[in-house]
Amino acid sequence: MSDTLTCSECGETTESADDLGASREVPEIETNDDGSISLFENRDLFLCQNCKKPLGMSRS
Repeated sequence: MSDTLTCSECGETTESADDLGASREVPEIETNDDGSISLFENRDLFLCQNCKKPLGMSRS
C-alpha cells in the first residue's frame, strides 16, 4: 500500500518518488527558548512538481 500526497496549493497529486519535483538540500533547524537557532544535518526538501511548493522532507 502506498500513500498519496496532494499539494494544498495547486492540487497536484504525488503517488511516487517519480512524481516529486526537484529537491533542495536544507539544514534542519531548531529554535531555542532564547531566540537563537541550532543547525543540524542537511535534509532533502521535496517540492511539488507543478508549483514548487514544499511538500515534505526526507527522514534520513
